[in-house]
Amino acid sequence: MQAKIALLSSIALRVKVVCLSLAAACGVIVSAPQVTEAQQSMDSSGRYFCQSRQIYDGRTRKFMTISALNKAVNSQISALNKKIKKTKNKATAKALRAQIAALRNVGTNAKKCLAGSLPTATPTPTATPSGPTPTPTLTPTPGIPRPHIAVGYDHSVTNSQSGVVRSFGDNNFKQLGIGSGPSQSTPVSPTGLASINMKAAAGGGRHACAAPVAGQVYCWGNNSNAQATGDPSTVLNQADPVAVMGVTGEYVQVVAGDSHSCAVQKSGGVICWGGNNSGECGNGSTSTKAAATTVAGLTISVTKIATFRRHTCAVLGNGSVQCWGLNSYGQLGTGDYNQRSTATTPNSLRAGVSVVDVAAGNDHNCALYQDGVVQCIGQNDTGQIGQGVNTHSYTVYTTVPLGAASAISAGNDFTCAIYNSQSGVACWGEGSAGQLGNGAFADSSSPVAVVGLSGTIVGITAGDTFACALNSAGAVYCWGSNASRQLGNNGGSSSTAVVVSGLNLNS
Repeated sequence: MQAKIALLSSIALRVKVVCLSLAAACGVIVSAPQVTEAQQSMDSSGRYFCQSRQIYDGRTRKFMTISALNKAVNSQISALNKKIKKTKNKATAKALRAQIAALRNVGTNAKKCLAGSLPTATPTPTATPSGPTPTPTLTPTPGIPRPHIAVGYDHSVTNSQSGVVRSFGDNNFKQLGIGSGPSQSTPVSPTGLASINMKAAAGGGRHACAAPVAGQVYCWGNNSNAQATGDPSTVLNQADPVAVMGVTGEYVQVVAGDSHSCAVQKSGGVICWGGNNSGECGNGSTSTKAAATTVAGLTISVTKIATFRRHTCAVLGNGSVQCWGLNSYGQLGTGDYNQRSTATTPNSLRAGVSVVDVAAGNDHNCALYQDGVVQCIGQNDTGQIGQGVNTHSYTVYTTVPLGAASAISAGNDFTCAIYNSQSGVACWGEGSAGQLGNGAFADSSSPVAVVGLSGTIVGITAGDTFACALNSAGAVYCWGSNASRQLGNNGGSSSTAVVVSGLNLNS
């Protein structure tokens, strides 16, 4: 029996090798090997690529036949036409038609790919940042609350100057900390936290956390991977804030990802807990649910961390960067696609210039240098690394053509930065829900200015399909999807920034 199994495995392996080398002749889609930089984009959406005369789907990460490609493209066009018929927004319809036009060119480009005659696309040249050297937004000072806003997928968490935490938006997973109930457009105080002085807050996928001035970390909301309690034996959704098991001492920053959470200790160490299938807790393993443990491999004390989905990056005290977790699109900057369960240093950041801020998106990552330069790496199917094209960058951090920035944040498939001497915000990437804030419901692979902001902008945060900013006067502005009232009102989605009524974080 074992010999028979071995024989069948050998035959299957030979068939797979033949199909990989003769993809156009095999009538099936086959698994792809690691993707290299020798890709040529076949459409402006950045989904379909030509690699070694083979057609590659960047979304499914598989090679495909031309017949399978045509079927997929026709299905996409049909779906887009249905969206056009349903929408009443002219800008959205225009953007959808542009996507259809791009898809119609894929078939022709695919034939050129198989013939070896598809020309290589040249990315838009990068620009040198202009303006004064920025003052970076730093991690909260130990013991002192700092006004800021953090967002999860569809909810927001704020922390005021007086240390009061409030939240609004989606509550389907009890991520507002008020027990069961509908989504809230009016900011509410999580149960039991009104009397606790907080200095940092974080919004995760479907959960939230906050760090008290006196020490410990409290979390609430979805707990499917122990991301809220640190204890996998407890409830699925944690209705009220609870102290995370095993997390003691003082913390200066807390962040929350899809199903894990991390916090920066006063001493500069980092601990993480929760979901860990991709090593996002940094404890040297990929155990499904991880208790709170110190991130392994950090070479020096940490000043700031960022996470969104299943990877985390940290800025170290010497201006270097280390990352860990999921790496399916090369977002860790290691030049490969292997996940890391311990802190690892990217190999393509600029030499000799300190990094002051990092942003971890869905499958991309960005770094902000002391001189205001922003560089990004990873998935780019909607232009989220800001290159003017939708070609992925798997091994090299690439410079975003943007004036000197002072803070960055990455959402699901888009990125935002404070720039222009803190007078404005620019965003790039997916924009179908208005999350770029430029007045349109369309993607942009180059930075576009957010409309509707006022004052000096001191904070920026990006979620699933919306983003928020904080100005020096304490006012909070949000834009993008409002399906769960995450913009702080009962209206529809907004492609320009709208102020959250009744909320001032300087109080």
